[in-house]
Amino acid sequence: MQKAARRTSNIIAILACVFCAGDLIATIEFAQAQVPSTAPSLSVEEAYRRGNEAYERKDYAAALPLLRQAADGGNADAQLILGQMYLNGEGVAEDEAQAAIWVRKAATQGLSLAQYLLGLQYVNGWGVTKDPRQGAGWLLKAAEQGLSLAQGQIGGMYIKGEGVPKDYAQALVWLRKGADQNDSVAQQFMGVLYRDGLGVPQDYGEALAWFRKAAAQGKTFAQNQIGGMYFFGHGVPKDEEEAVKWWRLAAEGGDARAQSMLGMLYAIGRGVPVDYAKAMLWLRKSADQGNEWAPIGLGSMYRDGLGVPQSYTKAMMWYQKAASKGSAVAQMKIAETQQLMRMGGLKPGTAPASLEIACFLTGFGIPTMDEVADARRYEECLKKVLAPLKRLQ
Repeated sequence: MQKAARRTSNIIAILACVFCAGDLIATIEFAQAQVPSTAPSLSVEEAYRRGNEAYERKDYAAALPLLRQAADGGNADAQLILGQMYLNGEGVAEDEAQAAIWVRKAATQGLSLAQYLLGLQYVNGWGVTKDPRQGAGWLLKAAEQGLSLAQGQIGGMYIKGEGVPKDYAQALVWLRKGADQNDSVAQQFMGVLYRDGLGVPQDYGEALAWFRKAAAQGKTFAQNQIGGMYFFGHGVPKDEEEAVKWWRLAAEGGDARAQSMLGMLYAIGRGVPVDYAKAMLWLRKSADQGNEWAPIGLGSMYRDGLGVPQSYTKAMMWYQKAASKGSAVAQMKIAETQQLMRMGGLKPGTAPASLEIACFLTGFGIPTMDEVADARRYEECLKKVLAPLKRLQ
């Protein structure tokens, strides 16, 4: 229709050229007035309604001009959706900075979902300079409006002291509000509070109940924690096979830490038969996602020739990957491996790699929120299990 209208206008303009120059403009204006409009002006509300319908059916080409009209007209919901389209590259080139502009417009109008999204953008540095403190401010605005998504996020930030002072009492207030609305992030953080006794008496049973609620909603973090509780018998009878079931569920859902744990279980034969091929498979999946411990496990398997040809070169490569991310444990493993290389190495299977990997499980099956304490426990474990290696030297 629009193309037909443009063609009609062009023909009229050409015909107008037969008249004298002085009458040209008047003739064209008269002709254009006779052409009926094919795109009647829409109200802001109607443009948003039609744009939102197109967006929901994923017709982004149709949605974009309608939502932009509504957004330009000040409709906060349209501004938020437009921001999401730029953030996700839906019908437009992905542009985090442009997304932040539109989301901010909606957030300043008090739209809680926009405040939540803008908060995440500041926390993660999506299209804005990373600023957890400003992110927390926006998340609090959304949480105060009752948005459970924001309540779970800000509660977790109070636990970690990210953008706000570490405050377990405040964390509990916000997490309970979110968890009571069935927010899965809030539920899993409630599990952390009760498991570690942060601001509440330690209660494994209560922790497990909250983790189960989040796990039922597909949260792999919660599934991972349940696996750890069964492995160590915290709040439940110790059951390594049940632990494997939960860790496998989380690992298959893409949780890097669960993948690392599952790989280590296959390496030492706990809850599953020893299977170095599967150990390598899961450790690699975890390492590919940037998990900090999987490269150390892979390095130890190459160093000691577990299921792979022994290779100090590959062992060092994996240790260095972890060390480049600041891992003090990896730096220690590099020093140990350099010492072994100076000694001429050991025969495959001589070094207690399976015991060494078991230290990861001892220290990290149920990770705390304190990574420094986690690393200290691991190092203490290593002193015991590496004693046979030192005697061989």
